[in-house]
Amino acid sequence: MEDNKSAQEGARLLYRTIMLGNHYNNKPYSDESDELLDFLGRSAYLTLDVLTDLGDDKYSSDNRKNITHIRYLAALLFDKDTVYELAKTIHYILDNDNLTISDIQDILYGSNRDIDIKKIQRIGKLLYEGKSYRYVSSEVGVSYDTIERIESFTGINQARKDRLIDQACDAVREGVSVRTFAKQVNIPKSTAHTVMNKAKSVLRELGEIQ
Repeated sequence: MEDNKSAQEGARLLYRTIMLGNHYNNKPYSDESDELLDFLGRSAYLTLDVLTDLGDDKYSSDNRKNITHIRYLAALLFDKDTVYELAKTIHYILDNDNLTISDIQDILYGSNRDIDIKKIQRIGKLLYEGKSYRYVSSEVGVSYDTIERIESFTGINQARKDRLIDQACDAVREGVSVRTFAKQVNIPKSTAHTVMNKAKSVLRELGEIQ
């Protein structure tokens, strides 16, 4: 039993090292490393390099764009209840000595012309659930273009689609029906049919099925 537990911990550490590098494994709280993995798993586009550049560029000439992108990170952290929790997590994720938690709190609070941070979190949650841009725009009360900009930076909706394809590939391998797969992942049967067809195309390219 102990050997099995050690093997699992070893595999977990290797996965973190591959995804995050030794730098993050040396952080004092391993659960924060796991939180970073979860954060990156919600995004189809963000990488550690992008996050590092984002923190480094905070005081650059393109300041406004970088501040907007830092605020957009809140869309991936829709489960944080307070601005302080958000700021603390983003501070850890960006890992930049030039930015304090207080700096990030100020960025998140924003100005009168900025979208309320709770709305950005709400947008992220709805995109994570697979809602359409038009639905999210109407539900939150922000422009369609804003939804597009948040998605183009974070890739929340795209990450969900990628996860569905991965799940569909497993379903095809296991001979699961479209109806059963739809129930398993809680999507309409028509969507499940489309996703499973894409999964079959992927598996054909990999040579796993004919």
